[in-house]
Amino acid sequence: MQLEAINEIGKSSLMKRQVEMKRLSSDKRISDVKEQQHTVTRGLSTLVSTSTRLLLLVLLSDLWGLSSQSLTLPARAKEP
Repeated sequence: MQLEAINEIGKSSLMKRQVEMKRLSSDKRISDVKEQQHTVTRGLSTLVSTSTRLLLLVLLSDLWGLSSQSLTLPARAKEP
């Protein structure tokens, strides 16, 4: 009788430990996923920021090119 009670306590304890281990591994996976999401978000933010800067640089250089052409066209037209 006592042996059966000890056996039941052991099974209960083992089951509790298994549930706790599953919870801990689940928490670890959730933590890993959150860290990966943060890394991806930071990378995307950097990519968007860099892309925006490059786009602005291209647009400004095009505008500068157009304005410099418009300034030099009348001078070229007067030469011949």
